[in-house]
Amino acid sequence: MTQLYRRRYEVLIDGDVLVSGDAGRQFRAQFEVLHDFGSFNSYCDLTLSNLRYTTVASALKRGGKLTLRCGYVDNIDVIFSGTIQNTFNHRSGTEINTQIIARGSGTPDTRPIVNKSFGAGVSVVELIRACADAMDIPAIIIESQFSDVPGYVGGYRMTGDPLQFLNALSLSHSFSFTIENGRLLVVRKGQSRAGSVEQISQFTGMEGSPEITEVGATVTTRLNPRARVGDRFQINSQFATFNYSNVFFQNVPDSAGLGIYTTTRLSHSGDSHGDIWSTRREGVRPV
Repeated sequence: MTQLYRRRYEVLIDGDVLVSGDAGRQFRAQFEVLHDFGSFNSYCDLTLSNLRYTTVASALKRGGKLTLRCGYVDNIDVIFSGTIQNTFNHRSGTEINTQIIARGSGTPDTRPIVNKSFGAGVSVVELIRACADAMDIPAIIIESQFSDVPGYVGGYRMTGDPLQFLNALSLSHSFSFTIENGRLLVVRKGQSRAGSVEQISQFTGMEGSPEITEVGATVTTRLNPRARVGDRFQINSQFATFNYSNVFFQNVPDSAGLGIYTTTRLSHSGDSHGDIWSTRREGVRPV
C-alpha cells in the first residue's frame, strides 16, 4: 500500500491541469501508452473515474491536446503527449468512467505539406530536419550517425506529405523514426539515441524474467517515466525465457541475452489504484 501512495500522475488538457499530482489519488486512472518506431505509431488509452459530467463536456473535446505525466513522488515525467480522438463514458456500478483515446502527434489529418527545393549537395540530415520543420516539431537526431552518407549531387525536391518523404528516406538510408511526445526522433540502424546504458536487473525494478530471441529481448520493469524509444539498456538476470525458432535444430549460445539493446518499442501500463505500474521494452541488439 505504501508504494501506491508514492505513485503520481497528472493529466493536462491543452496545457491546463485537469487532474493534479495530489488530486490523482482521488481519481482512479488506468492507462495504456505505446511508442513505436514507425510513421505515427503512438497512442494513449486513458480511463479516469468519477469526473464531473460538466468537466468531461467542456474539457475533453476532440482535437484537444492530452498530456499524461506519470511516475513517483520523486520521479515524474511526460509519458505521452498527443491529440484527443474520442471520449467515451461507461458506468461500472456506482462509478462513471471516462475513457480518453488519444493519438500521438503527426497522425494523418494533422500533417501539413512540405514544399521545398534543395540545391546540389544537400544532406539527408537537412532533408529530415525540413520534414520536421514542416510538421512544426523539433528533430532529435545525431548528425554524426549519417557522416558516411554523401550529399545528393542533383539536389532534392519535396512536395507533399513529410511522413511519406521520411519513409522513403528511412528505407534509402537505413534509419528508424518516430514522433514521440511532439518530437521527431531519428536513429540510424545499429545506433541509439544519446545517453547512458540503463542497467536492468531485479535490483533496479525488473519484473519477472526477460524474454530473449535471436535478435533481441523483451523486458518489463516498474514504470520508468524517463524511458524512451531509442534508449539503450542492458539486462542482468540469472533467469530468462528463450523464444528461438527451430530450437530443436540449433544451439542456443551460453551468451544468449547478454549485451546492450536499443529500445524499438516502449509501452507503459498503469492503474493508480491497482497493482499494475509498469514499463515494457522491446529491444534489438545493435548489428
